[in-house]
Amino acid sequence: MNVTQVVPKTQPKTGPNIITIGDTEIRLLIYKGLPVVTFQMIDKVYGHPARTAVRNFEQNRSRFLDGEDFFFINQITKFVIWELIFPHAAHISSLRLVT
Repeated sequence: MNVTQVVPKTQPKTGPNIITIGDTEIRLLIYKGLPVVTFQMIDKVYGHPARTAVRNFEQNRSRFLDGEDFFFINQITKFVIWELIFPHAAHISSLRLVT
């Protein structure tokens, strides 16, 4: 996977890399050829408080398959991808992308 497929931080907020779900715009993210979202994006789309999607995922973790339903990003790859998507999120210790 080439990390340049992930939307760079210099991408404008309008255009082909922005999608609308309901009334909410989020960045289109592609990982390993699949469209993915972060838990933060899920909370934003549903209008839920922060970390609601993380809590629900953890409570139902046994129902999800790593590499199929979500991707756990290792530290090195995570840093590169996260810096491209959210340049001010250096405090994040891990990243899961949901398919």
